[in-house]
Amino acid sequence: YLMNFTYGSERPKESINGNYYDRVIPNYFDPKDFPFREEKEDWFFYIGRMIVRKGVWTAIQATQAIGAKLILAGQEDPEINTKNLPSHCKFVGYLEPEQRADFMGRARAVFVPTLYLEAFGGVNVEAQLCGTPAITTNFGVFPETVIQGVTGFRCDTLQDFVRAAKLVTALDPKTIRRHAERYLMDSVKYE
Repeated sequence: YLMNFTYGSERPKESINGNYYDRVIPNYFDPKDFPFREEKEDWFFYIGRMIVRKGVWTAIQATQAIGAKLILAGQEDPEINTKNLPSHCKFVGYLEPEQRADFMGRARAVFVPTLYLEAFGGVNVEAQLCGTPAITTNFGVFPETVIQGVTGFRCDTLQDFVRAAKLVTALDPKTIRRHAERYLMDSVKYE
């Protein structure tokens, strides 16, 4: 999808021909970095830069609406005051790779509600490799990486995010992991 968007936005007024050799090569991951975990705990996770464009407030509002705990991690930015978050939120700061995978594996779901056209959004695949559903927006790369109602949910409104947060426990962690394995190093190297 994004390759076609790029063609159209770079040359919007001219006839566009595709090129047989153009490719979008996805990120690739080492399965050892994101261990599968079937059992989930009773909280949600957001990891990313603490900026509005990454959809932090969407994750906060959706979890608040259902009375759920939200753990947030990532690089601080003056745009979001991490010292003054709602009471259902806990900011844990920057996480090392092993810590990140541990949090992703234990979370009920990982929010990736990016407001811009995310080119890949590796966090959503990292979460899925851990067997954890991703709750994302419905644009950018997410129609390619998140199977609606199977590996997570793609949302268009705050109400969709709230509904997704309520439904994620019905998703199968093993199915989620199997889908995400298409982004492992051994798969992507043939792209």
